[in-house]
Amino acid sequence: MRGEPGHPGQPIHFELRMAVIYRAEKKKILRSQLNLLGKVLSVLDRAESVLSSGPGSARAYQELILEETPTEVSWRNAIL
Repeated sequence: MRGEPGHPGQPIHFELRMAVIYRAEKKKILRSQLNLLGKVLSVLDRAESVLSSGPGSARAYQELILEETPTEVSWRNAIL
């Protein structure tokens, strides 16, 4: 970015620099929120499929809550 050490161009004004940083941070936040919505949607889809497959709240609880998360799977594989 202009104004950074080693960049040959003239430095940009403070206001423009803050606007660019703000926009970049706003994009990161929006991308994170979209990722979170995707995760929520996948959990809800999984819950719907478990609940529609048959009766039994205990079985649904085991399927949904006690299922290993992707993070738990990667930790278990790393330990092995």
